[in-house]
Amino acid sequence: MAVRTFIRGLFSKDYNLDMAEFANYNEVVDFVNNYDFSLRVTPNGVALLKRRPVNKRKIIMLYDSVKDFLTYIKTKFPEFDDAGFLGK
Repeated sequence: MAVRTFIRGLFSKDYNLDMAEFANYNEVVDFVNNYDFSLRVTPNGVALLKRRPVNKRKIIMLYDSVKDFLTYIKTKFPEFDDAGFLGK
């Protein structure tokens, strides 16, 4: 859920994210796969998520992997709004 919200946020520029940081959908896939290759993200999946609005539901930190993913996002987007992303 966090990965999908991240991708949607890229296109809506929510959470201080911007798709302009990536040249194409393959770079988004590579960015996510560099974090965890077991996640199933494809360029087509990115294109499908582009058309869906950002879900403003609270992302719950049930797993350490969510916290780790947020830290990973901050490597590319230092101004990332993790509090807004988590719905705090």
